[in-house]
Amino acid sequence: MRRSRPADPALPLEARTDAFLTNRLDLYEFLTPFVLALRLREYSSPALRARRVSMMDASRGDVAATFAPELRRLPPSEYDDALIGLETCISWPSWFHLHEELSLGRAATHRVLRRNALLLLAPTL
Repeated sequence: MRRSRPADPALPLEARTDAFLTNRLDLYEFLTPFVLALRLREYSSPALRARRVSMMDASRGDVAATFAPELRRLPPSEYDDALIGLETCISWPSWFHLHEELSLGRAATHRVLRRNALLLLAPTL
């Protein structure tokens, strides 16, 4: 199965963001039919809910690893909010809204997600 992976934290922020999003968008496009089907059943299945939570935890870990240099610059009291904000703005639901519901193409979706991530990280630069 395809898996998201962190981008190299040694890359410059903009290149790292692009690399991470390119990987994520490939994964989201692949997973969308499965996610939509599973969402219909997960509320009646503890195993499916547990799997979704596990996938969200892995996703959060990838985001934290990719953007560790910037997140480490934040005061500890702001770290969790920034991580949750990043995770939210580049998550599958955000991608789905832009790509499927607003009918943005891949390049436009990538551009919006990239802008959101960089804006959230701007205070760390």
